[in-house]
Amino acid sequence: MYSLQDDLKTLTNISDDVIDKLVNKILYIICDDVLDTHLNNNTVTDIDIGIGVLSICVDNNQIKYRFTPSTIVESAVKNTIVDLKSPVKERASKTLASKINEIYEELL
Repeated sequence: MYSLQDDLKTLTNISDDVIDKLVNKILYIICDDVLDTHLNNNTVTDIDIGIGVLSICVDNNQIKYRFTPSTIVESAVKNTIVDLKSPVKERASKTLASKINEIYEELL
């Protein structure tokens, strides 16, 4: 299984500790939203998580989850499959090339 959290740690300058704290805060918010929905006698909590909607249905002590991706995610995944190119690798290549150019210009 892939780990979005581990990949974020690798790709950003954000420390493991900060990402872990952020994930914990996200969990607190999700739980608070589910509780609020439950206390209002509703069964489904829909939460926009930035890359789509996480739906959590609590009914008769059964919990079901569903994720509906945003149109941006759907488009990005389709383009990745069609083009057979990794946006992560392309971004890393561009960043590396830019840094090499900066160093080369400084040497001149």
